[in-house]
Amino acid sequence: MTIDISGEWIIDGHPWDAPYAGRAKLNLRQSGTTIMGELVQLIDPFAGVSLDATKETEAYVDGEIIEHEDGQNHLVVLKRTNQDSSFRAVFAGVLSAECGTMTGTFTNTLRKGGSFVMSRPATLVDSTTGTPNGSI
Repeated sequence: MTIDISGEWIIDGHPWDAPYAGRAKLNLRQSGTTIMGELVQLIDPFAGVSLDATKETEAYVDGEIIEHEDGQNHLVVLKRTNQDSSFRAVFAGVLSAECGTMTGTFTNTLRKGGSFVMSRPATLVDSTTGTPNGSI
């Protein structure tokens, strides 16, 4: 059984030494357990500001799903390779049972790390009202 995580995702990253949370949008495609796609950084975690989509904020993503025999607790490994620089990052996490969110940790070539939550836009919820918020 192959889990399908293709489509649009939002990743909220929380670097351990940054004052803000970062945000990126991913568009993933999948072939079997192989993942590929694109990422655009939306919020800089060190400045806390929205970024314009430029080559500096765009990256390629590839990785894999490591399926668990119990049909739940599938692991996902994603590798980020920036298009316009040597910046790289690795994200490793576990999918929720309904495959709508993923939580995990990351590390990058700046010797920074942190935690992240990755969600499909339809699963994002406004924390003050509890209502769905698919907009970025």
